[in-house]
Amino acid sequence: VNPVISVASVNGVAERKTPEPYKPTQLCALPGCEENPNVRVCWSMQLGLPADQIAPLPSVSHHECVSGTTYTYTFTHPGEYIVSADLEGSPQSAQATLRNVYARREVRQLTSSEWQAWVDALWALATTSTALGRARFTCPSGRQEDYHEHAYFVMIHGALSANSTCDQLHFSMMQEFAHQGWNTMLERAMQCVDPSVALVWWNEAADRRNFGDDDADDVSASLLNSPIWSNEYMGGRANYEASATNPHAYVQNGKFANFPLRRGALPRAQDSLPRLHRGGQLRLARPEGIHRILVYGAAPAGHPRRK
Repeated sequence: VNPVISVASVNGVAERKTPEPYKPTQLCALPGCEENPNVRVCWSMQLGLPADQIAPLPSVSHHECVSGTTYTYTFTHPGEYIVSADLEGSPQSAQATLRNVYARREVRQLTSSEWQAWVDALWALATTSTALGRARFTCPSGRQEDYHEHAYFVMIHGALSANSTCDQLHFSMMQEFAHQGWNTMLERAMQCVDPSVALVWWNEAADRRNFGDDDADDVSASLLNSPIWSNEYMGGRANYEASATNPHAYVQNGKFANFPLRRGALPRAQDSLPRLHRGGQLRLARPEGIHRILVYGAAPAGHPRRK
């Protein structure tokens, strides 16, 4: 049988057919991913260098001969890899070019370990200053300046939005480009903590169809039946309304329970741990503003507020 290279799974998920950085990829050397333990296959991986690449990529190569026709390899830096599979003792071989790219998924499409890695990375930004993070973590880009503490991104939004000349983040058609660039900076900072993570998003439209009640007095409350508001994800369902024991409606459950926020409407990013606002906790976010927690870390009045 002539060898054919294909992807069987990525990070244990069979539906994923494209390698992703820093996640194990199971490769197959035979059609249909048939396993043959009696065959030895020599695998070679080489990160290609596209002619239009602006920044030089690191030299990444790997070679290993194994028994069996499946092989698990963790691709590292994003880019195109030339993958070869040579059947030992036979002239038969196969070659394929595989793109190793990050995938930004809806939060519920992540595995439990991927979601926890994302949560841990954002918590690290919230509790590790810029100076300490650059000394402690290794940014996969090779640029330690990619790491910034969480307060830095809150500061960017506040400072650029309140620019005395004009709003630098929401002016005309600039909004999408400014926020895309801003989010990419956040993603790179998180990858300094864990290079396997990528930004996530929330499919609010699907939740409005499945759980929302547009005729309800409080449409946001009707969305609380979504798993997003369970303890597994963002929490908040149990403290949607202020109570005697939680008068400020702080988020006290979920993955971001008691998430620290800097004091003041416009915090300054410093090389020290963020100061907490009174209570030191995240207020409850309404469902329509959850993307501001996932990505921005700041929200207008009525969402995560500060005292």
